[in-house]
Formats: sequence, structure tokens, C-alpha cells
Amino acid sequence: MALIRYREGVNRWTGEPLIGWPDCRQSMAEIITTLEEERVMLLDFSGDVLRWIGRNTVAPIVTKLYRSAFTSIRRWEPEFRPAQVQLLYVDALGGLALGMRGRYFPEGRYGNYALSVPKGAAFAVRDAELLGQSADLAEAA
Repeated sequence: MALIRYREGVNRWTGEPLIGWPDCRQSMAEIITTLEEERVMLLDFSGDVLRWIGRNTVAPIVTKLYRSAFTSIRRWEPEFRPAQVQLLYVDALGGLALGMRGRYFPEGRYGNYALSVPKGAAFAVRDAELLGQSADLAEAA
């Protein structure tokens, strides 16, 4: 039986170690809340979901929001393949919550897609300008 090489990281708020799925979920949250051209050395790294916050919640805008989240996770997170994106919550103050379901590949960063587990996550996103504070993301499993 082969050992699974889980990724390891650090919780961005507490400094606690993260191993496997929790680190992948934190990475997905970072992707979703990063604006295009925000990273100096990775100008095209983004989820660009914040661009759609505060707009009317009509079908074309929600479709663009879904596409932004789906394609950015597909591009930048090798350990997760989204299958479904869902708008869970929207408020008048520029907040929204996205749900995402798909397959988690613990060794996807090595190109090994033989082992997979169905996973889902919810991401609460707030617009920094509308709330008058730094961009923040709270995530729930």
C-alpha cells in the first residue's frame, strides 16, 4: 500500500498547521478572493469573484460569477476539480456565499489523479470597499 503525499500548509489566520483537504480549501478561498493583477509576480492569478459583488443578482451576472469561480479553481488548484458551483447567499451590503462541490485529488499537484474523494466547501465573501475593511473570507466545510 502506497503512502499518500498530502500537502502541508499553515492556517493564514491562526498559524496552525493544515494538512490535506483543509489546506486545499484555504487555497481555493485565496484563489476566489484574489482580484486580477493583484499579485505582482502572478498577474493572471485570480478568481475575480469580488468583481461581481454588489451587482444586481440577475441570471447573466450570476452565470459570470459561477464561471469566474469555476474556471479559476480549475486553473489554479490542481488538487480539486469542481463539478458544481452554487450561490448560497447574497445580501445588500456586498456579501455573498458560494458553495462548491467536486472531487479532491490528494496527489493532484504531482499529476496523480488515481485517488479521489468527493468534497464540498462553502466560501463567504465580502467586498472590502462596501464594508470599509480589508478583503476577508470566512470558509466553512
